[in-house]
Amino acid sequence: MLPSGVAYYVQVCDGATPVVGRAIDHKLGNNEFDEEDFTNATPPQPLRLAIDHHDGKPAKNDVIHVQFSEPLVESFLCSTWGIDNTKDQMLGPPSTPVKVTIQDNAAASGNDRLVVSSVTGACCGVFHFGSIDLGSPGYVGAGGAVFDQSKLQWGHTGALAITLGGTPAGVNAVNTPLTATYTPDPSLIDLDGNRIVGTASVTTTGSRDSNF
Repeated sequence: MLPSGVAYYVQVCDGATPVVGRAIDHKLGNNEFDEEDFTNATPPQPLRLAIDHHDGKPAKNDVIHVQFSEPLVESFLCSTWGIDNTKDQMLGPPSTPVKVTIQDNAAASGNDRLVVSSVTGACCGVFHFGSIDLGSPGYVGAGGAVFDQSKLQWGHTGALAITLGGTPAGVNAVNTPLTATYTPDPSLIDLDGNRIVGTASVTTTGSRDSNF
């Protein structure tokens, strides 16, 4: 029998591999039996994409916001994050600087594509974000651009913010109307083990709208 007066965490595993889990929302009383239902079949999806910009082009301190429909399993975003999924997380300078890369004409549409390319330091190495089709091929030329001092902030209820850091050369302003589209990494799952679906987009009418 488990001791009372403790708020336990329930974890479902596939062999030794954690699959899904959640914290019980209260401390167990004496002789209390708690039943947790992990049968939710509704997949998570990105609900909103917003990009806060300054001068019409990707630049230091621009922030990319993605709001998901529900919390995600944090260890599927970054393998070294905890599996209780109840904590906000951050990666960034000085100990774990994040590289965000804009790849030249790399999206399926032929537009430039933004990805989280790596995380430096004793951390996840690969951050499972997905990519953003930036809606234009005009932001960077051959070789792309790397923002190597960027930061990631994860709110455990389902909000992700990416702040660009560093000042790479060869980044251009695009002042024409466009639509940027975020496609999440297909490996991401919610707390019930459902894999993510869908995309999120933001449409702009010029360089001063909610995009670069």
